[in-house]
Amino acid sequence: MARLTPQSWLSGYSPVVPVGSANHARQNDGGLIDVNHVPRRVLTTIPGVDTDMADRILTARERLDGLGSPADLVVHADVPSEVVEAAEESLIFRPD
Repeated sequence: MARLTPQSWLSGYSPVVPVGSANHARQNDGGLIDVNHVPRRVLTTIPGVDTDMADRILTARERLDGLGSPADLVVHADVPSEVVEAAEESLIFRPD
């Protein structure tokens, strides 16, 4: 049996946890959606967000080099405040 050392245990370890990211299928994101990093198909899982609205979010995200808060969705992507308020607790806005 191979001996487990601290170095071997940490090999491949990344201290950055991609919470809310759609890039890691086995990642338990706790139901959070990182608005700055997920693709359109994930944005459309937010209740009330259709593909047109998701495209506006993506455009604003690109134009502003990331969104900083739920208010940015209302102001810069024209997402109705009711939609943002309903989803607010599941949205995060990690910078790049």
